[in-house]
Amino acid sequence: MGVRALAFASFFAAAACGSSDAREGGVCARDAAAALARGEVRIERIGGSTSATSAARGLVRAEARTGTLARLGLTLDEHLAIAWGLASDELDVAAALEPGVFDVCARPDDARTATAEAMIRAALERRLGVEVRHGKRTGPVLALRLRARGLVPTPVEARDAAAASDRVARAGAFRVRAAPISELVAFLAPMSPLPVVDETGLDARYDLDLEWDPSTGARGLRAALADAGFELVRARRTLPRWTARAAR
Repeated sequence: MGVRALAFASFFAAAACGSSDAREGGVCARDAAAALARGEVRIERIGGSTSATSAARGLVRAEARTGTLARLGLTLDEHLAIAWGLASDELDVAAALEPGVFDVCARPDDARTATAEAMIRAALERRLGVEVRHGKRTGPVLALRLRARGLVPTPVEARDAAAASDRVARAGAFRVRAAPISELVAFLAPMSPLPVVDETGLDARYDLDLEWDPSTGARGLRAALADAGFELVRARRTLPRWTARAAR
């Protein structure tokens, strides 16, 4: 996620964004449903870095009776991405955000969690001075393609849930049964510094088995992909992107 270094002094001076002890946590971490007034949102700084967080990092708490929603122990760019339902690599943050780890929580008037989601999105934009918008960006990608003279995966029929659950996705192994190619792309994406796009043209379901020595890194993974009939090729593409830019 690209973040340009811009001066963004003291934007967290607002009382609603007060700091709290990194070990005990603030209102969001304790009992947001009881402590927040209806229609209230809080953004609380709880530590200077991710190392300051507890085991609650990334924890989501939703209170069904009041609709209160709390997300704990995340950086501001992570909060932004999650609030818009995006993976971290799908959002470009073109404004400097205060470093550190934050809890965010909201209690809606109408006891609906969906309203709390909307409140959090609006509060993040307002208090961080950004606007999150959908757009496009042209840049480098890794294109997953079929090798010119490689094996072509054979389509298979969809299977019952038990067979489809035979799935392995870890360093050194990837195995799926009757799965779309999008599952392979989703497995590769977190390991790549560039977006991974599917250019295989395969639109059915497939059994895929990849194994490699994790100590060989990207070289081993590329060899496993080649054995399965695939390759990753660097290219430039225009892709839909979400961008958080300084508000005008």
